[in-house]
Amino acid sequence: MVQDCIRRGRGINAGGARYEDFGSTPLGLPNLADSLTALRAAVYEEGFTTGAGLLDALRGNFAGQEPLRRRLLALPKYGQGCAAADAMMQRVVRSVCRFYEARRNCLGGRIKPMIMTFRMAPVAGRALGATADGRLAGTPIAQGITPQNVAMTRGLSVTITSQNALDLFRFRGGASSMYDLDPAIATPTVVTALLKAFLASGGQMFQ
Repeated sequence: MVQDCIRRGRGINAGGARYEDFGSTPLGLPNLADSLTALRAAVYEEGFTTGAGLLDALRGNFAGQEPLRRRLLALPKYGQGCAAADAMMQRVVRSVCRFYEARRNCLGGRIKPMIMTFRMAPVAGRALGATADGRLAGTPIAQGITPQNVAMTRGLSVTITSQNALDLFRFRGGASSMYDLDPAIATPTVVTALLKAFLASGGQMFQ
């Protein structure tokens, strides 16, 4: 599927490919957006903690700070249909994509952001400390651009609507979504309707 490697006698990443457009996978974008939303609400809008107090709680993985952690968890999250939280995720997406769009890779091609977390969710999570959205250190990060599990409180249709309102076209390498459906409701009829709604609203990859 990659043109010109055989004709040029070069490997795919050694000058053989006609189009040298490849990139990397930025991880944890939903976690970042939810953490920024929580920081803004907790410190600047509602004022139920200070920046220093929140930083201390994160460094200690919320030890002895469970009430604070639960309050952070209860704040609006991306994927719940909350305009402010979804706007923060949109801001994160645009910032990350601008970074990619301003650069070229080592072979002169475009650098493509490819949002495909898959098995890296627990791996990256194990290396990441606690976050301001209430997530504990060492726990998995979100899958792709899928809202976090803790944010899926208003149903999958609301989640999909929030997600597909993002500038997904800027993820030139694709953006994946991963959902867990209860087998009791995952009938062919339900899954077909979900897939049609997902694609009709601009979604790219549905797992």
